[in-house]
Amino acid sequence: MTAMELRTVPVDDLAANPDQPRKSFDERSLDELAESIRQFGVLQPILAFAQGPGLVILAGERRWRASRIAGLSEVPVLVVPAESDARTLAGALVENLQRQDLNPLEQAAALDELARRYDLTHEQIGQMVGKSRSYVTSTIALQRLPERAARRVASGVLSAGHAKVLLSLRDPEAIDDAAEQAVAQGMTVRNLEEYCLVARREQATSRRARRPAPPSTPGPLAPRVERLSERLSTRVVIQKGNVGRLVISFADTEDLVRILDCLDSGAGP
Repeated sequence: MTAMELRTVPVDDLAANPDQPRKSFDERSLDELAESIRQFGVLQPILAFAQGPGLVILAGERRWRASRIAGLSEVPVLVVPAESDARTLAGALVENLQRQDLNPLEQAAALDELARRYDLTHEQIGQMVGKSRSYVTSTIALQRLPERAARRVASGVLSAGHAKVLLSLRDPEAIDDAAEQAVAQGMTVRNLEEYCLVARREQATSRRARRPAPPSTPGPLAPRVERLSERLSTRVVIQKGNVGRLVISFADTEDLVRILDCLDSGAGP
C-alpha cells in the first residue's frame, strides 16, 4: 500500500475530474469562498490522485476554483498516488471524513469515485470507510440534488440530513422549493421531514387526479395499506387471486434501494 502525502501544489498542476457529475458551479458562491480564502487561506486540503505528470481532483474542486479566483499560486493537497489500491483511497476518505474536511457533496463525489474506479459495491465501500451500506448509498445519491439545493448543502446552510430528506421529493423544482423554505424558516431535519411528507401527499393527490384510480384494497386492510404507501412514498396495492400479492411500486434501482432501506429500518423516509 502506497502512503498518502500532504503537499503544497501549484494550482496549475491540478485538473478537474472529468467524471465529476457536477459540471456547473455558482459564481456568487465561488466569489464568496474566494474572499474567505484571500483572508484565511485554504483551510482544508484538496483530495487528489496522481495521473500522469499532474493531479486529478477527487474532492475539493470548489476550493480549487475559488483559489484560482483568489489569485493563489499554490494550494494544500492530500495526494493519493496513482498506483494506490482501493484501501489506500478509502483511507484518505476516512481521514477527511473524520476531520470533516469534505462537505456532503464532496463526500458523495469521493465515494462514487471509489465505487467506479475499483468496481466496488456500496456494501464493500461501507466496510472500508466504517459506514453502513445505506449511508454510502444515500450519500452518493446527493449528487442528484438540483443546483439551487446543492449550493445550499455545499455551503453548509443545509446539512446532509436535510439533503437526504429533500431527495424524497424526486421532482427537481419541488426539491429546490423545499430547500428554499427550509433555509427561510430555519427548519430542523425533523421539520423538513414533516414538510416533505405533506408535499409528497400533495404530489400523490395530483398524480391520482391525472390517472385512473388503482384497484381498491379490500375492507379492513385498506387503512394499513394506505399507511404503508405513505411511509414508503410509493404505490402499494394488494392483488387477490389464487395467490395473494402485495405489490410495491418503484421508479428505478435507486428508488428501490430507498424503499428497502425504509423497510429495513422500520422508519419512514
